[in-house]
Amino acid sequence: MTSNINARRAGGALALVLCPAIAIAQAANGGSGPASAGSGTVASASQPAALPVALSREFATLVNGTDRAARAAFLARTLSSRVTSRDSARISRLLTQLHDAGAPFTLVDSNAFGRHRFARLVSRRVPRVVTIDLATDRNEPGRLGDIDVLESHAAVLDSIVWPTSRPSDDATAIATIERMVERLTRGGGFSGTVYVTRGDSVLLARGYGFANREDSIPNGLHTRFSLASMGKMFTATAVLQLVEQGKLKLTDTLERVLPAYPNHERSSRITLAQLLQHSAGLGDMWSTPKKRVAGLTGALADAAAVSYPPLAFEPGTRWSYSNEGYIVLAAVIEQVSSEPYLQYVQRHVFAPAGMTETVVTTGADYIIPHRAVGYRPAADDPLGAGTLRGNWTFLGDSAGGAGGGYSTVGDIARFGRALREGKLVGAALRDSMWTGRWDLPGYDGQKYGFASYVMPVGSRVAVGHGGGGTGSGMDNGFKQFTDGSYQVVVLANWEAPAGGRLADAIIRYLGADVQRGGR
Repeated sequence: MTSNINARRAGGALALVLCPAIAIAQAANGGSGPASAGSGTVASASQPAALPVALSREFATLVNGTDRAARAAFLARTLSSRVTSRDSARISRLLTQLHDAGAPFTLVDSNAFGRHRFARLVSRRVPRVVTIDLATDRNEPGRLGDIDVLESHAAVLDSIVWPTSRPSDDATAIATIERMVERLTRGGGFSGTVYVTRGDSVLLARGYGFANREDSIPNGLHTRFSLASMGKMFTATAVLQLVEQGKLKLTDTLERVLPAYPNHERSSRITLAQLLQHSAGLGDMWSTPKKRVAGLTGALADAAAVSYPPLAFEPGTRWSYSNEGYIVLAAVIEQVSSEPYLQYVQRHVFAPAGMTETVVTTGADYIIPHRAVGYRPAADDPLGAGTLRGNWTFLGDSAGGAGGGYSTVGDIARFGRALREGKLVGAALRDSMWTGRWDLPGYDGQKYGFASYVMPVGSRVAVGHGGGGTGSGMDNGFKQFTDGSYQVVVLANWEAPAGGRLADAIIRYLGADVQRGGR
């Protein structure tokens, strides 16, 4: 996770900006992100004791109060020497901004995961909820290495309780879903398009809120939303296609298939399977300073520019979400297929899936018909209680292996159907994509496969991927049952957890036990 929310909001446009559940999972698996440069090949992975809950209570008291001296004393006592010299002024401003925007707050939850403690605060003045990440410094375990906002959202998201059973007929179930989404939208918790299918039948295709608030253009079926890390599904599919063709093996080392990758200490030990499942020990890509390597082009140039830090952990021993790993996979695809990554996915993924509304350009200066503007809080509004801003400065120029591009709910559904029906890759490799290999604490029983979150729902299994998150003005979710029954796509031009949480809630509801009496 990046070190502060301002950096997230200004940072890499193609990244999945980590959502709370992913951050919690990473913390529980030993942390995330690239290690600092230095000698050796694997970063230190010592596990500090969990931070006490009293720290969350003290933080909440300081946010609610106005005693500057007490805040300064708290920071002097708790921050590491590194953070004190570099970041204490930002953290002090954060406390002031939270106080001014929403105090008084009530601390409603405080959970420890690895070196992190997550404190959830509910404002009693405005309808907002904020989660604070209090993280121990890796090099000074007795001190804090960061205090930041993990995410904030409208309070209405936490007030909605979905039924634990569903009616037998789809029409009544869909009516319930529509009421829930309408309530979320009215409460400021959602803006986007929801798409639900059963087999070949479309049960719900409806936009909520505005694609462009300036011109009051509503979201709809053909609105194009920024995909962010949803695009990782395309990258994984492309790799599995090349495996099916005999050009790659999942057990291949990076050194074997991408000999020009400059860090051989890394590439000799990392396999393609580890890159696909985020267990290679690589970082998040966007927060690592770039060091360009002369003579390299394409995705390899991007991967090489951040290849110098030591691994965060021994490959295959932990799970840690890595955008960098999927940039490396794009370079592998280019090397083996002799095609640029974007050309490859357009020809071999989008075309056979019938995805006619998906585009790989993303920049603010491109003309993208029916594009939804993403809306997010200003950088100095960590609670998200103020006027929203368009996310134009967040957008890069094009998609890549880690994600990006624009698409519609219909196209994402078409991709999911083509994958499920074996039109993109055979059943054996498709099933390997959908096999959960890593537990994700804090993610409601889900596991991670190859660019797939694997979620049990009763006797069925739902699979898919999301994208977006804090500071991006986008948050998407896609889940489908592997048995070919229901499929849910939620694309949102709104802050996390607008889309991902809603998609999961809908698929769980559709997969719930049928109510006795049939309705």
